[in-house]
Amino acid sequence: MGSSGISIVDQIRNIEHVAAYMTDDQHRITVWNSNVEQLLGYNQSEIIDQSDAILLFDSSEDTTIAGAKFNWRKAKDGRKLFVLETVTKIEDPDSSRFQTMKIIEDYTDQLSFLEKIELWMQQYQEQDLILVVNQKSLSMSNLSDRFVSSLGYTQEELQGRPLETVVSEGSKSFEGTVDELIVTAKRIHGMRFKLKDESVLTATVSSFEMSEINVDGTRETYWFAKILPFENSQTKMTEYFF
Repeated sequence: MGSSGISIVDQIRNIEHVAAYMTDDQHRITVWNSNVEQLLGYNQSEIIDQSDAILLFDSSEDTTIAGAKFNWRKAKDGRKLFVLETVTKIEDPDSSRFQTMKIIEDYTDQLSFLEKIELWMQQYQEQDLILVVNQKSLSMSNLSDRFVSSLGYTQEELQGRPLETVVSEGSKSFEGTVDELIVTAKRIHGMRFKLKDESVLTATVSSFEMSEINVDGTRETYWFAKILPFENSQTKMTEYFF
């Protein structure tokens, strides 16, 4: 209990004008206040003790890392919300079960689709291998610096190029066209990428797609792929696994 006699849990439940919830070390939702209920549509009886994976599009996202990050969240009614989620590790003297506090700010209507993609990309630019593909043109619209350098290219050499430029036909998931690959690969799956020096990078990729309706009524859809690395020093190629 704090000096005011009000526990951290009670403060989260009663905080005004802030959408907040808490999870334990197993990612189970333990506290869900009325503001986040209004934002995402789930009431407490539906969401308490559920994994926070129910809210995620990116299955590889680590929701326990302290700090603030932009990402998409699933509302109960199917809406896709673009939010800034601030994660804070806390210790509640009343219970060791409550481990992580998360505050959500909704930016869905304040940003264009391309602005959302840019903000999402910036968070992974240095440390992760990230690839974003325009699903209509099958061109690479956004690439993290680390992804580009891992394949031996520069941003200028790959930006806007077809995805097939870097996808090897030896990929376990690559059967048929690149379009078929994207349509079927909205999950964790295996891929092979072609490096500039003609060697091959074997990868395990977590992917999801996101779309929005433009003001002219057309739909814009992008495919997001995230590769988290693990180096196998026994082979010439670099193998990546989650």
